[in-house]
Amino acid sequence: MLREIVSRLLSIGLSPLQSSSIDLFLQLREKNFIFELKTATLDNLTSQCAKGLFQLACYEEALKSNGYKNTCRVLVVESTGQLKLNSYILKVLGSFDVYVFFYNSEKTWPQKVSRDEDPLENFLCFESMTSLKSH
Repeated sequence: MLREIVSRLLSIGLSPLQSSSIDLFLQLREKNFIFELKTATLDNLTSQCAKGLFQLACYEEALKSNGYKNTCRVLVVESTGQLKLNSYILKVLGSFDVYVFFYNSEKTWPQKVSRDEDPLENFLCFESMTSLKSH
């Protein structure tokens, strides 16, 4: 999953970074995106999302203490295909200001990583432009 996402981001002109702890990091204009990627099944989706939420919060705190500002937290989780469960995950994690995208290996790009049929790359472009306009 990580390799595919990194390849896609590179193919559209973005330069993702990885570290030993953060799965994926992007700096776009004045906004920083931290990503956690989780594989999941129907049985462990909620626990994987809870782990991802905690990891993203830890990463954001570490970045803040190192001078990074304007951070956007993104969780990419493997889709179970259960629309009601996906909606629940979006709602709960959204209340923590975490953007959730579902990875579906059966779909093609750009829909392979999306939320409510909105591809990740559209979100990144929109959020990056919003950040630029707000300064």
